[in-house]
Amino acid sequence: GEPLLNVMCDKSDELLMERWKQLRKLNLMGCKKISSESVKRLLDLCPNLLDLDIRATNPPSKMMIQECFPPNITTLKMNTEVYPSMISNLLKLEDLTLEDTNSDVVKRRSPFHFRIYENHKHLKRLNLSFLNIIDETLESIREHATELEELNLQGCKMITSEGVRQHIAPLGNLRVINMIGACNDEIDDDCISEIVHYNQNLRELNLKQLHLLGEEGLVAISRLPKLNILNLAECCNLTDQILEEMLKGNGKSLYVLNLNVCKGLTQEAISIVGKYCPAMENIGLIGIPLEDQSVLIDFVKKTKQLQVLNIARCKVTKETVIAVLESSESLKKINLSGCGEDPDWKELQGSFPNVKIVTGSFIN
Repeated sequence: GEPLLNVMCDKSDELLMERWKQLRKLNLMGCKKISSESVKRLLDLCPNLLDLDIRATNPPSKMMIQECFPPNITTLKMNTEVYPSMISNLLKLEDLTLEDTNSDVVKRRSPFHFRIYENHKHLKRLNLSFLNIIDETLESIREHATELEELNLQGCKMITSEGVRQHIAPLGNLRVINMIGACNDEIDDDCISEIVHYNQNLRELNLKQLHLLGEEGLVAISRLPKLNILNLAECCNLTDQILEEMLKGNGKSLYVLNLNVCKGLTQEAISIVGKYCPAMENIGLIGIPLEDQSVLIDFVKKTKQLQVLNIARCKVTKETVIAVLESSESLKKINLSGCGEDPDWKELQGSFPNVKIVTGSFIN
């Protein structure tokens, strides 16, 4: 509140002032009642600040940013109301998150013209999720953010698959990329193949509901030897055969795999994952048909490190679930949402207190 800020600004309290000078991280997210002037006074007290979050606060003016932003900031989270060109003087910026709090802008699909500047050559993590950026933004990323390791393009519907292929794939240093809902779900095989070709150190790849992604692009993923986390939820062209071909290449390194609602998969997919992914810790199998429920039990026995098992909307019996829980010493969570309205589901929690059992008639 305002009175507290006034106390903080009391120059007579040298000890308090010294403490603020030592502050490295400040989170003001959602503090809408703090005026922009108060934010300025607060930042004046923190010349050595490295990490700042001012999302959903009163946006500071251009003059305020130029005058009071600590020059050594490496991590910044802010709203797009503050035009990004105002932060071009932050030479040490490594982690940038931009959010648009105006949902009407997103709904109108008005393009958000944003560019990465030459001064941001040390940028390693960039989160532009759900912004109406266009391919021009991707071009600026390729030109100036050459050290980028993590990129979040989730929900960026106005960029194109060709733009990602031309400007993001050649970056070469990517470790994490999230393209869920990007490019209006029209990412194709050429785009994924190029990303794989140039970014052999990818650890995490998030894709979802890509109706244009076929065998060529899916099999290309097998050529990522260090991949740990893979999200292929609702990829309609994924089949058991393609999954096996993919996991032959990098199954040993995977420990998180999302196959939720992949309608081309059968229960054989569960056996395939068990065969090629011994380090699996977290797997999503929502909607996978289970004609032979022993397949699920065998899978749990093979994956000794399994901690999270999501079998929501799978038709499993109480006996199968008990066998699964008894077969695993590592399991910490099992999702049984939509698996039926058997009132005994919740009674299992008492018998297996170390496992969180999620139930309900709807997918949780």
